[in-house]
Amino acid sequence: SDGNPLFLEVLLQSAFRSGVIARQGGTLHWDEAKDRQGTIPDSIHKLLEQHLSHLEKEDRALLNLASVLGKRFEFEVLLALSGASEDDLLDWIDEVLKERILIEIPQGRGEIFEFQFTKLKDLCYEELSDQEKSKLHLKAGNFYEKRFHKGDKAALFETATHYAFSRSDAQALGIHLAAAQAAWQQYAMETTRFNLLRVRDIGFDVLRSPQELYNELLEGLKLEGHLNFHQGRYSEADDA
Repeated sequence: SDGNPLFLEVLLQSAFRSGVIARQGGTLHWDEAKDRQGTIPDSIHKLLEQHLSHLEKEDRALLNLASVLGKRFEFEVLLALSGASEDDLLDWIDEVLKERILIEIPQGRGEIFEFQFTKLKDLCYEELSDQEKSKLHLKAGNFYEKRFHKGDKAALFETATHYAFSRSDAQALGIHLAAAQAAWQQYAMETTRFNLLRVRDIGFDVLRSPQELYNELLEGLKLEGHLNFHQGRYSEADDA
């Protein structure tokens, strides 16, 4: 339940919908017969599936799409990826907020929403085929890359992540290298290392690819050497 007390609320909603709990006058009544019928799910996974089961197909599809963006996502990004009208998407947001599937996160920039539970996001994500995931991650990567080129430096890391999940090696390699270089300039060493490891992993998979990708791998290994030397990992600096 992610330590989230609202998970109990979902469980109670399930009990009310199934009739296991009912109001009689001013008190609540527990129907043992219906409980024995197994109307309340016996696992978190089944409970979350039941929580989503009453949604329309189109609403469920939007949740699956949102799951590609992670547990927390921006309304603007979902709007761009979904192709829905702003009014329709706002209506959908209102509906899933009422159902406590998503919650709104106060932010200074744009509208931010979050899945109530990580397991709920994972459940939606796993409903997508590998091909659908790859296609949507690529689309998200394209969106964030455009945002980066418009001056949003933070979008670079999102771009790299989505290109990696899209399995678009040619795009992911260059973006991870750029992200590593940007993080290095900001002295964000762990972020630098993470992106350089991605450069290394992707780069060695594409050694037979065009010379441009090979050059990017060399640039990444060079920067990795500087990072290792800066952090006192001298033997690893020599290896890089």
